[in-house]
Amino acid sequence: MTGSGEEQGSRGGSSGDFPEYGGGVSGEFSVVTDVARKIRDMEIRGAGKIGLSASEALVAFSKKWLEARRGECGPGSENKERFVSDLGRAVEILASSRPTAVSLKNALLFTVSGVEEMGSAEEMAGFIESRHRWFRGVFDTARKKIAEYGSSLIPEDATVMTHCNSTAAVKTIIEGYKKGCVKRVFLTETRPRFQGRITARQLREAGVPATMVVDSGMRYFVRDADIVIVGADTVTSTGVLVNKIGTGLLALAAEESRVPFYSCAECFKFSPFTLGGGRVVIEERSPSEIWPDEKSGGKEGLSPPEGLEFRNPAFETVAPDLIDGYITDMGVLSPHTAPMVIFDRFFGKILEDNIWFERLKKIG
Repeated sequence: MTGSGEEQGSRGGSSGDFPEYGGGVSGEFSVVTDVARKIRDMEIRGAGKIGLSASEALVAFSKKWLEARRGECGPGSENKERFVSDLGRAVEILASSRPTAVSLKNALLFTVSGVEEMGSAEEMAGFIESRHRWFRGVFDTARKKIAEYGSSLIPEDATVMTHCNSTAAVKTIIEGYKKGCVKRVFLTETRPRFQGRITARQLREAGVPATMVVDSGMRYFVRDADIVIVGADTVTSTGVLVNKIGTGLLALAAEESRVPFYSCAECFKFSPFTLGGGRVVIEERSPSEIWPDEKSGGKEGLSPPEGLEFRNPAFETVAPDLIDGYITDMGVLSPHTAPMVIFDRFFGKILEDNIWFERLKKIG
C-alpha cells in the first residue's frame, strides 16, 4: 500500500533476556525487564494496557532506583545524571518490547518528558509518578468518551461487526447495546492468538448477542452488518490505521458492501513519530504461534515439515480512504484531518526540543 508508512519489523514472542542490555538484568531494572517480557509475550495485551503498564513500570523503577542508592550519594548533579542515564536505559527496554503499538512510546514520552528539568533524583521520581497518574486519568476518561461518541453512530436495530479485541471498541458496542441500538455482533476469532475469544467473553458478560465467525468469513458476514467498529494500535500522521492483521481485509470487504467502517482510537494512539516521515514497524511474531513444534508445545509427531517457512505479521495498514472516521476522545474525526487535530490539541508543545521524543524516534 503506497504511502502507508509500513515497514517489516522484528519477530516477537521469543523467550529469554534482553541481550542488547547485557543479558540478565537485576536490581531496579528487573521490574522493567519483567514488564517488557510480559508485553512482548502478550501476557499484557491491548495497546492501551501496554502503554499504562509501561508507564507504571517507570514509577516502580524510580522507587527501586532511589531505594538502592539511599544514602549512597547526595542530591547533586552526579546523582541526577546517573538517574537520567538509567532512566533512559529503562525507557529503551520498554519501548523495544513491541514496536508497532505507538501507545507504548507515547505513554513513555508523556511519563518522562520534562523530568530532566527537576533538581534531584528524588524530585525526578516524584515527577514520574505524577505524570503516570495524569496518563492514567487520560486513559480512563478516553474510553468513556469514545463509548459515548461511538455509540451515537450505531443505527437502531443494528448488526455490528468487529475484529480482534479492542477495549474501546467493545465498550462502544456495549454502550450501543445499552441504548437499545445493537441487535447482534459478528466478531472474528482472530487467529493465531484468538483475541476474538476475549471480545466474545466481554460481550456476553454484558449480555450482548454475539456470533463468532472464522477470519476467512469476513466478507461473507460483513454483508449483513450495518456498521464495522474496530480498535487501533497506531494512527500515522497521514491518517493511515495500523491494526491487527485482517483489519485491512475487513475494511475492503466493508467498502465493497457499502458498510461504514470506524476505528476507535484514543488520542495516545496517534503517532507523532511519523510526522517526519518515520515508518511504523510491522511486528512479525514467532512461527510457533501458527504451527507449534514439539519444543514449543505442539503435539508429538505433529510438528511442521522440515523446511517449511512461515510469515506471521501481527499488524497491517488500512488506507484512510477506507475509513469513515476515527472515534476519538475529542469526537468523531475525519481520517484525513484527525492526526493534525490530535497533534495540535493533545500533544501541543511537548514535541518541541524534547530529548525523549528524539530518543524514542530511533527505537523500532
